[in-house]
Amino acid sequence: PPEIFHPEFNVLDLQCNKLRAMPQGLEEATGLLVLNLAHNQISEIAPQTFVNPCDLIHLDLSNNALETLPAQMRRLGNLKVMNLSNNPLGFAQLRQLPSLVALKELYLSNTQRTSANLPQSLEVLAGTIEIIDLSKNELTSVPECLYECTALKRLNLSENKIGEIHLQIDK
Repeated sequence: PPEIFHPEFNVLDLQCNKLRAMPQGLEEATGLLVLNLAHNQISEIAPQTFVNPCDLIHLDLSNNALETLPAQMRRLGNLKVMNLSNNPLGFAQLRQLPSLVALKELYLSNTQRTSANLPQSLEVLAGTIEIIDLSKNELTSVPECLYECTALKRLNLSENKIGEIHLQIDK
């Protein structure tokens, strides 16, 4: 019920509940720090969902049916972990990434990433991003923007179509 969401709400874990939509009233949980909606059937996120919960530090939307993400996700400037894996985000350009200045972990496994739709804006996060998972996509080479990620500690490019690694990998 929407009335359960209030400003003191910090953690919401609704994974594996067969939800088809974002919970109504979620935007009222302004103190939310962790939101886990993984393994549901969510296909769309209402624009108002991320207008108020700006303190969010961990967001897991993996294993849903998302094709796009709302522009309002730019407001999540404190977000440290974002998991979007196993969503059909093939046409999503992920323009929200440059605004996520605190992001340390980004999981985009099996999201139909190619050279054409990989966000070049990863360069903006080069000094902070530590973990990137781009496994199970359609990449044919290591994306140039990854060579600029100097804080990177773990990179997963498994199960792609990469045939050659550029000499810049030494960076």
